Amino acid sequence: MRAAAAVSVLGALALVGCGPGGDLVERRPVIHEQASNAELGSSPGRTALAWWDSARARDTEALVARLTPAARRTIDLAKLREALSENFGRFAEGTEAHVLYTEREPGRATVYMRIDGGGLVGRVLVKGGGQMLALPFVESDGAWLIENAAWLRGQADSYIAIRDLNRKIRREALRQQALEEEEGK
Repeated sequence: MRAAAAVSVLGALALVGCGPGGDLVERRPVIHEQASNAELGSSPGRTALAWWDSARARDTEALVARLTPAARRTIDLAKLREALSENFGRFAEGTEAHVLYTEREPGRATVYMRIDGGGLVGRVLVKGGGQMLALPFVESDGAWLIENAAWLRGQADSYIAIRDLNRKIRREALRQQALEEEEGK
């Protein structure tokens, strides 16, 4: 009897699938589903989730609007827009953000987040993992703004550099293939 119960439990678990730590997913939350979490209220955590949802929506202006004016000046908008329209945007679309905790002091906060997921491969297979992110906030006129854009700037730079490197590798491969075809004639 115990063996039958164990087999049925294992069978049920197998039918459920891989769960949150596995590769299979049934759905991703819609844009802004995470940020509308009422228990966060008007807080640095909610602002962090809304900021990430702007990345998921590939909305450059909304993403930059949540930065302090000083942080905005460090962003190359054309490069960020380009990265969001390509691979950085595809990555962000397939993710979920979770606020782990917030450290606060008067007028300042650091929000610690985990970004899970990545690009979808096919209909349900996720290629990616998780990454941790700490966002420094300052309060300005009742709003919470991210005061350092280094991570965002680095992502835009990296995705553009990877894209350019891939293009160079493709060109070189095509050039090499043409040389080999020419030698074979």
